[in-house]
Amino acid sequence: MAMERKTVHLSASALNDLLICERRYAFSHGLDPSVSKPAPNKYLVLGQAVHTAIRFDYDGKNPYTAIEETIAEQVAEGGDPELALLHAENMYQAFRLWKKEHPEKPVSQESEVSFEIGGYPVVGFVDAMFPLLGRDWKTSTKAWDFKKQQDSWLQRTVYGVGTGMLEWEFVVFYPDKNGASYGVYPGTVTDRDVVRLKAMVRAFGPLVQKTVIDEFPIRPTSMNWLCKAAWCPYFTVCPGGEPLEEAV
Repeated sequence: MAMERKTVHLSASALNDLLICERRYAFSHGLDPSVSKPAPNKYLVLGQAVHTAIRFDYDGKNPYTAIEETIAEQVAEGGDPELALLHAENMYQAFRLWKKEHPEKPVSQESEVSFEIGGYPVVGFVDAMFPLLGRDWKTSTKAWDFKKQQDSWLQRTVYGVGTGMLEWEFVVFYPDKNGASYGVYPGTVTDRDVVRLKAMVRAFGPLVQKTVIDEFPIRPTSMNWLCKAAWCPYFTVCPGGEPLEEAV
């Protein structure tokens, strides 16, 4: 079924979704009105709770109230509070430890940036801008490995192009045996990163303007099988769970 939409913007998360599977992106953006967007999962609820607590901290408000209210709001939307109840307060305490070593205050928090590439709008939502660099807060089940650090180039580049700031840090909070800890992963936006971003936006920009879900391909996971990813929230409604015929 076709739908009328305004020009669709791209973001780092949208581009990552498209790289995983174009059909999954289409489901998550409502191109099939018969498929409901899933409720916030436990990772999203945890991240929202910790982000809100950090914002409240810098604003001089009670961060524990922020955690409680955020969890309640997410549960009201059907969200899973499991990880937030277990780890949000510990991760906020890890932030406090990080903050002791970095006492400077941000010049802005949770600000939106936008720009165009080839006529296609791109947006980003920046957690915190400091005088000499930008920072993004992350929650994770463990410290970032090398691949995770490498994959952060896309979000960093969207932020960098949108703000003009080339230096970025991802501050990652994760549970450990003492409650929670953090890791800091710096990076610089390079000319190569900007070229890669421009190529992705020009490739996916026309696709995301489409309004018919069948125009969004299902990304195959191997030569002979379509997607078998039961972790995908749309697995039960996506035709990608069925095998293709064996290749001759």
